[in-house]
Amino acid sequence: MTSTLHGPVDDTAVSNVPAAQTPAPAPNSANPARRPVGTPVVQASGETRKVRKLRGQLAEKHAIGGLQDDQAWVEADTPQVIRERTRAAEAAKLHKLQQNPQRRALTAARWRKSVTVAVGVGLVCALGWSTANVQATVSAGAEAWSAHWLLSYLVEPFISLLLLTMFGFQAYMATNGVLVKDRAIKFAEAVFLGETLTLNIWPHVPFLASHPGLLAAMVSAIGPVSAVLAIQTVPVMWRHINDLDHGVADIDFVESMGTVRHMIAMGTLPETPSRSQIQKAFSSTGAGIDVRVAQRIHRCLTGRVDLL
Repeated sequence: MTSTLHGPVDDTAVSNVPAAQTPAPAPNSANPARRPVGTPVVQASGETRKVRKLRGQLAEKHAIGGLQDDQAWVEADTPQVIRERTRAAEAAKLHKLQQNPQRRALTAARWRKSVTVAVGVGLVCALGWSTANVQATVSAGAEAWSAHWLLSYLVEPFISLLLLTMFGFQAYMATNGVLVKDRAIKFAEAVFLGETLTLNIWPHVPFLASHPGLLAAMVSAIGPVSAVLAIQTVPVMWRHINDLDHGVADIDFVESMGTVRHMIAMGTLPETPSRSQIQKAFSSTGAGIDVRVAQRIHRCLTGRVDLL
């Protein structure tokens, strides 16, 4: 080998110069760049990442198995069972409450009020419809908006008012345990109903429609007849209301109760005598008894102490 600058160079000398030796890198397990991919890190005890993961899964399964062996899983109530138990307990309490005498009395009072209101509303509606029919019958031939035509609207309302009075009175007495069977009340009620019925059907019955004079006579008699019946029935209603017993304790009641019990023991009266039977029994002895006291005794003997 030759050189144009420094002259010839001995190839043998060059080849004898020792080449620079590069030291081989020491293996470093912490350097992942120098470790083949997928090779686990192995500690001195062999605790690899996979071993730790499997050990954790095994411990989890042991813990779950211990919880599953607990009987609380099958003995504890589910939300649905809790709801059913609550409903069953509520139903049992309601059933027991229905047998309570005070609850039964409240139920009876509510039903009595509902029936009374329903019948009253129906009666008002029926009489209101009847008013239009009666007005057409009474005002037949009268000029529209004349005095006769206008006043004919009052015929049915005053009959209806008297009927409603009879109904209200009997309903009030019934709520106090007294069933009104007075002949004067029943007769007046029948007459008022008859007047209303006749005036409603008059134009549609050929025999009645052919006698206009008879209709005029009846219409003229409605007012006086209704007034007479009202005068006769008002004192009767007052008497029934005044005879109601409002539960005031007195000596007469105690003594009369003892007498009635003695009559029952002797066989003079049945075990649960009515008010009229009690009055007749006292009248036969010549003593007599007030109707209110007899009513209280009857209620006491029949167990209706809530009305005493």
